[in-house]
Amino acid sequence: MCRKVNPVLLACPVVILSGAALLSDAVAAGMTVVVMGAYLASLWTGRWWFFLVSTLVSVLSIPILTSELLGLWGIFLTLPALPAIAFGLQSVAIPLLPSSVPVQLRPSSLAVSTMTALACGLFIAVVAEAILLAASCALLLVVFLAALFIQYRRLGRYPLLVEVLNSRVRAGTEVRRQIVVRRACRSCCNMSIRAPAGVKVESVSRLRMDGDTIDVVLSLTPLLGGPKDVNLRVSVSDELGLVWVGQSFHVLHLKVIPRARAAQAAAMRFLERGELGEGGGDYLAGDIAVVADLARGGEYMTSRPYVPGDSVRTVDWKHTAKLRSLVVKTFGESSGGTVLILLNRGVSDADEADRLVYRFLSGVLAVVGLSQSAALGLYGDGKDERIGPILEGDALVRRALDVSGEVRTGMEWGSVLQPVSLQRVQARSARLRRLSGETASRLSTLLGIEERAMQTGCMEDSVGKLMRGALQRFYPAWCIAFSAMQWDAVSLLSELRRLETRGVRTLLVDVGKKSNARASRA
Repeated sequence: MCRKVNPVLLACPVVILSGAALLSDAVAAGMTVVVMGAYLASLWTGRWWFFLVSTLVSVLSIPILTSELLGLWGIFLTLPALPAIAFGLQSVAIPLLPSSVPVQLRPSSLAVSTMTALACGLFIAVVAEAILLAASCALLLVVFLAALFIQYRRLGRYPLLVEVLNSRVRAGTEVRRQIVVRRACRSCCNMSIRAPAGVKVESVSRLRMDGDTIDVVLSLTPLLGGPKDVNLRVSVSDELGLVWVGQSFHVLHLKVIPRARAAQAAAMRFLERGELGEGGGDYLAGDIAVVADLARGGEYMTSRPYVPGDSVRTVDWKHTAKLRSLVVKTFGESSGGTVLILLNRGVSDADEADRLVYRFLSGVLAVVGLSQSAALGLYGDGKDERIGPILEGDALVRRALDVSGEVRTGMEWGSVLQPVSLQRVQARSARLRRLSGETASRLSTLLGIEERAMQTGCMEDSVGKLMRGALQRFYPAWCIAFSAMQWDAVSLLSELRRLETRGVRTLLVDVGKKSNARASRA
């Protein structure tokens, strides 16, 4: 355990200085009062840097103030004040821990700066022939060197031990794991933890280790592509902050389970039992909630006051603003209809493929759970674009499982800029044409060129052809698109926006890296 400084010992410098002030002349007594005031003020306010400096000044002043009474023996009155110096060192040790992990065991910047200051004071005192000040500086310097040597030996090269924790986690799901750090040195220590990118230390990253063990809680969201091993880098110092050492730990080994496996298991369970079963809703709750919210697509009936649990999508903002209280819309029964589900099978890496399959199967199960029929539209990955037959129930789930196996990774490219739909570019161009001025005219010309290029691209793109082919066969009630929003981003946004203008409800599930796989309206 760390040795706590007895609060009574913190009063020693004040008591000794008070006695010395009574035996000194007026000038020395005034200086003593200033030093005592600084000492007590810094101790009361918790300004530990100022407290450490004022303590050192007090200790160096004691032999000088008592020289007329004790002579050279006054330097030994500094010894009862050493616990106050130790308390000041402990107070500033944790904030001074280095942000970069030291490579090897070495003196800390606090120890180096303090001993350098004492050595300079000793040199100046010798040159000025101030024997008492020189003796005080020499005594403190010897004490610091002895403490540095003792702490160097007690801390050791490897002061901490950590056992590797093996854990099974699902990709894309935030997890929290508790790591037990054990003390291997013979004294307590301070430590500063540096976690790698993507790993967050939920407990305080700078802390004092008083006992034999301490718990560190880590939170992270593992990716399918890794990293599978989590390493921590720790800066460690002794209790006085005189010695630093760095350690690296392998603390966590992850066995990452693909999210797609959970969705496939839920789909197989549906085929066997006819329902998602216990736990299926837990895996897919977010997607089911998003897609099921589209089922409120019946005719608008009336509005009513908001009650807790109502979806934010049903808020009637017009009546809310008029009545100054939250109002929601109520709908009649949905008229049903066929759902068009679009899937871009091309992704850039394993993580995107995992997100795509997970979200796609989740959406299909949600549609089946709402007793809706659907047709699957497939494109991307260099394969033929096609619209499948209209299926429902078990047949739709089986088809979705087959299609999920067609997702492949490849060299997919995407836009650096945020993609926009053709309709938005047309609206901007129309607003510019209504403005006067040379700048507006030039911008309108540039947007006109972009508009014509986008129109040509949408007409020749596989997404546009697929959508037009679907509309020739049936008129969908919904359209749900799953894509990583890469080369198809502009065409997909434009086609979904065109469907919305025709009264078709749309949902875009973006599984790209920048989107964090969030579902949104097109």
